[in-house]
Amino acid sequence: KAIKKLNNQYLKLQNRIDQMYLDKLDGEINEAFYRKHLNQWREEQERIQGRIRRHQKADENYIEQGLKLLEIARNVYRFFKGKSKPERAELIRFMFSDLKLRNGKVKPVFRPPFDIIWKLAQETRECFPASRDTNSIGTKKQAASDMEAACPTLLPRTDSNCRPSG
Repeated sequence: KAIKKLNNQYLKLQNRIDQMYLDKLDGEINEAFYRKHLNQWREEQERIQGRIRRHQKADENYIEQGLKLLEIARNVYRFFKGKSKPERAELIRFMFSDLKLRNGKVKPVFRPPFDIIWKLAQETRECFPASRDTNSIGTKKQAASDMEAACPTLLPRTDSNCRPSG
């Protein structure tokens, strides 16, 4: 949304510059007025382009960080096992905002974005509990197909009536 807004601002300035140029050609404005405003609006366009580049770079970084977080979440047990006690404590502080003990069981309170990952994992398990047992499902391809059919909100299907946004 921010990039779209910035692009609109950029185009608005470009339209002003184009119109002002026509007014200059028609003799409706003088050279000094034209140069003053042209320079101001070009500088503003450069600032807008810089902001657009920063947003695009942030989008790339966001995706990269998201993939790294998913990899951590996927391999957290193996990662946790291989670390020292201080490193384990750091990982726990990183992932959890609180850990509560209820009826002898630890109830985690995840920090963002791990809370979202946890919620999606829970919804997937509720939606398709047999997904953990590949012997009862068969092949991985069949399991993915069954999962997609069972959890359309988590794994939306693409057909001629539905295109992914992006």
